[in-house]
Amino acid sequence: MDKRMKTFRLVQKICLVLLFLALNIGAYAWYQSGYSWEDIWTFVSGSAMGEVAAILGLYCLKTVVWVIPVNALYIGAGFLLPVWAAILVTYTGILLDLSITFYLGRQVGKTNIMDAISSKKAGKWLLDEAEKNSYFASFIIRMLPGPPIELANMFFGTLDMQFGKFILISMLGFTPGMLPVIFMGKSVTDPLSKEFLLPMTVSLIVAGISILIYFFYVKKRSNSDGGTPI
Repeated sequence: MDKRMKTFRLVQKICLVLLFLALNIGAYAWYQSGYSWEDIWTFVSGSAMGEVAAILGLYCLKTVVWVIPVNALYIGAGFLLPVWAAILVTYTGILLDLSITFYLGRQVGKTNIMDAISSKKAGKWLLDEAEKNSYFASFIIRMLPGPPIELANMFFGTLDMQFGKFILISMLGFTPGMLPVIFMGKSVTDPLSKEFLLPMTVSLIVAGISILIYFFYVKKRSNSDGGTPI
């Protein structure tokens, strides 16, 4: 691990610690001030620009603090904003995440990213597939459980990929799983309603189809190569 990767890991740890401290201090301050959840909600939802800035800020923070789940950001956008605005802000946030981590990968270097990503089974598949068709790998990995999104983006940044095509294909890959979850956010306070259950079902179907495509493709490629499926 060279100096650049060590510096990046240090920044990750510092940001994670600061985030943890900020959340604890904020929670304690709210508790001591006697605010209720209704007060907190009124504060959060009081300004549309504040909501947009908070969501985009979390996407930027996510480029370093990978523990922030992207589905939580989808639901949060759907909950706080009108549907059209939630979709627009989410695409903007994803664009920021993709752009920052793509170019960060070029700075950190291919060897460091490969060492970090190869520890996961899906990561090994990603490394192998990217050598043959990096654009297909960039599309399908968005719909599968695997390495953190940011780590995958950093890896693609180390390859000889056109940035514009990388962004377009990645956005298309995110879309099938993203849209239903945003619609779930509109009814997150009533998880037994059809408005919540229907998009959740669609989201699960999309995930299932993506996994089937993945295993079908891997099996087909393995049979053609005479190897063992991943």
